[in-house]
Amino acid sequence: MAILKHISHRLQKHYKKTVPLLNRIAKTTFWFSFGAFLGFFIFTSFLYFYYRETHKDLVYTGVMVNGTHFGGKTKDEVRSHFADKNAVIRQSKFILNAPEAVATISARQINLGYDEKLIADQAYNIGRSNNTLSDMRLMLQAYFDKVDLRAAHHFDEQRLNALIAPLQKTLEVKPVDAVFKMEKGRVKEF
Repeated sequence: MAILKHISHRLQKHYKKTVPLLNRIAKTTFWFSFGAFLGFFIFTSFLYFYYRETHKDLVYTGVMVNGTHFGGKTKDEVRSHFADKNAVIRQSKFILNAPEAVATISARQINLGYDEKLIADQAYNIGRSNNTLSDMRLMLQAYFDKVDLRAAHHFDEQRLNALIAPLQKTLEVKPVDAVFKMEKGRVKEF
């Protein structure tokens, strides 16, 4: 019994020394982790607001349209780029040839080209929604991996139909009633 009391006494002494040490380690680890997390949060928030402020009226770095980088440009510069492309496109002509008729349609007549305003708005609005987490993700994606948008095109379909209607009338062939002549289970004449 004396041995058991001695062992019990020694364990209690050891326990009294060990538990405060473990509590202190746990508290230190918790507060260190909390501080690291808080520091990371403050640092990333600062970067986010700084980046957003430096690109206040500019397209974010890494935003591309049809493979052309527009990061650091204003909406007007993006619109101007596609307006220049539209000037070239509007000089194009399409010639539709058929044995009985020919039709020539210019891109200007059907208002064919890039939708300059829509493209500029889309490029500028990447990372500018009301969802902060989504904005941060898009900013990071654009910065590190690029965001490549497809350019929007437009044309006046009603005007195109009006221009090719005369050609359609001359080329339209009425269907003929097909009559087959059968002999021995095979088509001989039609």
